[in-house]
Amino acid sequence: MELADSTVPNAPRESLRLPSSSSPEPSTESATAESVVDLAQDYSPRTLRHELKTRGRLTTHECLAVGIAMAAAIEYLHRSRLVHRDIKPSNIVYVNGRPKLADIGLVADMGDEHSIVGTEGYLPPEGAGTPEADVYSLGKVLYEVSTGLDRRHFPELPAEAVEPSELVGMRELNAIVLKACARLPADRYPTATALRIDLERLEHGRSIQRLRMWETLGGRVRRLAPAIGTAAVILMILWEWIHWNAPSTAAPNTERAAVFVLPFRIGGTNSTTTATWQPNRLTDAIIDGLASLEGVRRSPRKSGWITRPERELRESLARTNNMRHVLTGELRQNPDGLGLHLELSDRSTQRPIWARTLLAPDYATETLARMALSNLLHVLAIPVDAQSWERIERLIRSNAEAGRKISAGFALYDRDDMVYASYTRIISLAEEARRLDPLYLDARYLRASMLRDLALFSRPPAEIWPENQREMETILQYDDTHTGALNFMCSPTWYRDWNWVGHDAWVQRQLKWESEYGKHAIYSVWLRSHGQFEQARVHQAFVEKPDLRERVHDWFLLTSRWVYRNYDEGIGLGKQILEITPDRIWPHHWLAHLYVDGGYYEEGLKAIEKVEQVNAIQGLTALRGYAFARMGQAEKARDVLHELIEQQRTQPYLQPYFVARIYAALGDKESALDWLERAEQERSEHLVFADFGGLRTDPAWDQLQDHPRFLALLKKVGLDVWPVPIQPLKE
Repeated sequence: MELADSTVPNAPRESLRLPSSSSPEPSTESATAESVVDLAQDYSPRTLRHELKTRGRLTTHECLAVGIAMAAAIEYLHRSRLVHRDIKPSNIVYVNGRPKLADIGLVADMGDEHSIVGTEGYLPPEGAGTPEADVYSLGKVLYEVSTGLDRRHFPELPAEAVEPSELVGMRELNAIVLKACARLPADRYPTATALRIDLERLEHGRSIQRLRMWETLGGRVRRLAPAIGTAAVILMILWEWIHWNAPSTAAPNTERAAVFVLPFRIGGTNSTTTATWQPNRLTDAIIDGLASLEGVRRSPRKSGWITRPERELRESLARTNNMRHVLTGELRQNPDGLGLHLELSDRSTQRPIWARTLLAPDYATETLARMALSNLLHVLAIPVDAQSWERIERLIRSNAEAGRKISAGFALYDRDDMVYASYTRIISLAEEARRLDPLYLDARYLRASMLRDLALFSRPPAEIWPENQREMETILQYDDTHTGALNFMCSPTWYRDWNWVGHDAWVQRQLKWESEYGKHAIYSVWLRSHGQFEQARVHQAFVEKPDLRERVHDWFLLTSRWVYRNYDEGIGLGKQILEITPDRIWPHHWLAHLYVDGGYYEEGLKAIEKVEQVNAIQGLTALRGYAFARMGQAEKARDVLHELIEQQRTQPYLQPYFVARIYAALGDKESALDWLERAEQERSEHLVFADFGGLRTDPAWDQLQDHPRFLALLKKVGLDVWPVPIQPLKE
């Protein structure tokens, strides 16, 4: 590409050119080297980020020049069915004094949403990959250059005084920025062209704020004209015009309300085992509805707080928070409909101010959300105009519909765990929910979880975890107590980095917000992978209820027996689970491992066949070869090896850990170690996760424990000391 301007003032561009075939040859070889070194040492490109760092905010005229040029560049990309996905000041360079869009490394086909890319703070809530997302990112760039503030402070305005000559322009430009960076895609500029047109309007001296006013009034006219007649409409427009132009007596950005919304509960309990999507969606609807109103401050999402008693939370907020009110909600289902009891308290005194029980005879959460927000805004004395209420209505409808889709997605996953044909439908439901509500964090979590499970059999783990980690980090920006995201943040630290101490820290952070059942379940899995078997058994006893029907979804009931080598006990449990839920596939998967390592090879092969009627899973194909080798049928085992290696022609990735197990069972230690070392290079989770394998727990490696190469491998992944020590737990 063209060479960007230098950050050195008045540097001649000719002096910055590298030698090329068309330029005069330097007299000596050292002269060429010297010129390259000078260029590397003295030259750095002039970017918009450099301008912000050295000058602070730009003038309105300069902001408009940048915005128009970038909007035109984005228009060109979008016409070509491409999206940039990483628009930010450091990717905007100056060439001959003109701003140009650079760094095309993340440019992709329009609609490619399967890669979570971009830079935090410039990405819209729904993620990158759409034209609307590029428009949002450019809006954040304009926010930074016009205010001099970091994009994370949006929509704050500078606290310091602004030159009077710049004040009007800044306010007008801010109206454009607010529209470009609206939370909902439907409220943003529909295209980069629409954004460019408004920027050009402002450049030519036209008022964007006045345009917004007339757009609002025009909408009201269209709605009201048939009912009130032409004369009344004219009077209303005149009144609005006078009101708009009259000097304001209120202080700018006056806060009208500040409410901390605690997660709504079912029946007043703290238990998450009885919770459904409905209380979570109602909580989100209240938070987002309040956030959509000017001058109203609301709490961030704190879904993990559902496990803490409300009294304890109120007492904590009274000491540490600065919001005026705390809102709690309790959801109940009864024969007459869906009931929601709301209570608003003074945050500092914890005294109740208002309470109301609402009933939705149609059992619809959107009905309750509409009633709840209407009542809450009334008691807070916050008037809402027709346009704002219409926006809230849209938000409520989208909120409820997104909730129904995610509820269906989780139900499908519960029914079809390990049925990969269903995973694509679950991903589709999650993506539909995300489009309806870009801030629906459970939709992000479900989509990322399913994509990760599918990717494990098509891509190396080292490629999977960065994407998954970025998505989980995005979720935690909005809700730092989201237990699902906290759980997944353990994975790259552990599987990819072999950082056991860092992993332990993430687990303890997750445990802080888990239910009692969840804590014991996590402890048992966590301690097993550390080799702390006795402690793991103690915690598992707390979650294994006498009535197995309550625990038929918990795969660790079987994997734990495999780790402890209690094969017969695990087989008995697996058979009971299949009696209760005969159509489930996942019990056959784990029964196959229990049968084979327990020496019941024929039963194991039948379980493998049962799963392979639904899915072709590399791990079970390899388990078939492992079983043949253990049965003394070496030729059949080698046929399976050939089958797996041939699959690389049609499948993009072969998990080395599975291949190594067959070689180990055949007694070929060196080949087994070759494939294990490859698994280490590719950061396979099977090396350390006991319930999925583990170098210390998988019986496949019993004959390798003293081999020098195996000992070196143990050290690389942090398993050279066994059991692995654990940092003191922070209860």
